[in-house]
Amino acid sequence: MHARAWLASVLSAGLLVAGVSSPAAARCAPPLGAPGRPGPHQCARTEGPPPARPGGFHDLGGYGWAGPAIAAMAKQGVFKGVAPGRFDPAGHVTRAQFAALMTRLFHLAAPTAPISFVDVPSGAWYYADVEAASPYMSEFTVPAGLAFEPSLDVTRIEVAATIGQIEVATGKETLPSASAAAAMWAGFHDGALVPSGLAQDAAVTVTLGLMKGLPGAVFGVQSRINRAQAAVLLARVLSSSETMPTVTGSVYGSGASGSSTAILPTGAVTKKVALPAGLSAVKLGAAWQQGAASVTVVAPDGTVYGPSSAKYVNLPVEHAAFYSLTAPAAGVWEIEVQGGPQIGTVTPVDLAPLAAPTITVTATGDTNGAVNVSWSSSTYNGQGHVSLYYNTTDNTANGSEFASGLPVGNGQSYQWMVPSTVAAGTYYVYAVVTDASLQSASGLAATAVVVP
Repeated sequence: MHARAWLASVLSAGLLVAGVSSPAAARCAPPLGAPGRPGPHQCARTEGPPPARPGGFHDLGGYGWAGPAIAAMAKQGVFKGVAPGRFDPAGHVTRAQFAALMTRLFHLAAPTAPISFVDVPSGAWYYADVEAASPYMSEFTVPAGLAFEPSLDVTRIEVAATIGQIEVATGKETLPSASAAAAMWAGFHDGALVPSGLAQDAAVTVTLGLMKGLPGAVFGVQSRINRAQAAVLLARVLSSSETMPTVTGSVYGSGASGSSTAILPTGAVTKKVALPAGLSAVKLGAAWQQGAASVTVVAPDGTVYGPSSAKYVNLPVEHAAFYSLTAPAAGVWEIEVQGGPQIGTVTPVDLAPLAAPTITVTATGDTNGAVNVSWSSSTYNGQGHVSLYYNTTDNTANGSEFASGLPVGNGQSYQWMVPSTVAAGTYYVYAVVTDASLQSASGLAATAVVVP
């Protein structure tokens, strides 16, 4: 597969979870394959061309980046459609639905002593799931464990804390100290908003790289998560639990000609890529067909970059990994992929810097309480997605997201029916476009809008 085509397919398939922006899109909150609360669909979104049908779902227009994960989670029985052929990727995930996801993904068993909540009737479809998952969602209950509030949308920090608590409880990970967690959260502009009872558990998930920050160096503590993002996240959680093969230390030395000679680990597949002089940056790695593998790259001077490097980006769901290198040396680089014959064909990838995305946006309010947003955007290959935010200032780094997963292109539009939770006042609207290689750009509407 051509390198650019590979990057477009694998990087757009959910990196934003682990980094992926978290939507507070217009409320479209259907159940998780079971009876649940209805949600008015206010998503007046311009869709792209008819998508492929991952998992048999035909409503994934604008969410192609999540298609492989949705199909995988549907096949595993973790996620279910809301109706035949419908996944509703923009629908928010409620606490009850999230409890069901956790129970299915981690095969949680109900506690010996039932945990009863006044708002979780025994006849509810989610009763058994809440009973099984609630020990890991203890900070959600109010007060004194009497109420679970199953219909509330789960937030990003609650998702991170629950997954982290399960990882620690099963012995897979160790809980960081309070000081270590605090230091990590200090790296986010909204880190001070993390509830103290969730900070350490949530830090586990972030440290594992399963969830990352949003544009503007924020985590999106109170942002909600939609079904598409949840599918990508859970696919990553599942993949991260696979046993990764150990790469034994390669030994490098100088040959008579002064060039580096590599003694490769047994079973390693080696590919060579010649990089030209003058590159400011490159993504260098490999893709394979199936299973787990790890990638090591060797520079022309023998410098070794291994999976422990901060430059390493592992994509277990997409069966790929690469290194983000700045000012790489010209010459022949070696790419070593360790995983055994079961991983199938290995394809080397080297990508020079790509054209940066662009976006312009306009926004107008009307007397009915709606905000009409239009934008034109471009990316190096026409793929990617757009997210919309509002803010009380013209700062494009710390606003509140109200829509995501919107299409790239010219003449796109979205109507935001402003919810009553947004106070009357003057607001600035901006848009962020993110391409398949995770480059992003923002655009601010020149005129503020007034919410009556």
